[in-house]
Amino acid sequence: MMKYLRKFVDSSKELGTVSGLAVCAMMLALRVVLGMFANISLAFLPLPVVKFSLTFIPIILTAYLFGPVCAGIVAGAGDVLSYFLAPTALPFTPGITACYVLEGIIYGTVLYHEELTLPRSIAAKALDLVFCTLSLNSVVLWFIYFSTQPLYYVILLRAAVLVPIAILEVSLLMVLKKPLLTIQKKRK
Repeated sequence: MMKYLRKFVDSSKELGTVSGLAVCAMMLALRVVLGMFANISLAFLPLPVVKFSLTFIPIILTAYLFGPVCAGIVAGAGDVLSYFLAPTALPFTPGITACYVLEGIIYGTVLYHEELTLPRSIAAKALDLVFCTLSLNSVVLWFIYFSTQPLYYVILLRAAVLVPIAILEVSLLMVLKKPLLTIQKKRK
């Protein structure tokens, strides 16, 4: 337990360094740009809010390099900024932003100060799916947009698409492993 609390303390200290703050700001900018332009709506589903996005990349990079506090800030602030800079047809939803913050915290808690392995990457994505994407996020979307449908229907439809996407995301993280290790070595 202390190990995980230490990750939060260390992560918050990363914001106190010039290099940490600068890189987190760059990751936030990348998150905003990807949030505005790198989304693919999966319109073939009867749920219009299922999409494939590359916004997870800067969140995972921040989580691995700077920890849960920095990743939570990048994820949450990135969602807010990308919405207000390029609004969508759907209204801003603080519940979705909270899910993004939790996603960053989960990735940071699992990946920060740890060896980047396939099992650890799968665990991080599985925790994100269970606690954020398929549960809290689905409940928020159901409550706001789809309350006429059964909640299990919304979750199952989202799972049918988001689980295969999760496999792609974990695969991409493994492709980024070598550059991430190089960056981490240069930081030390």
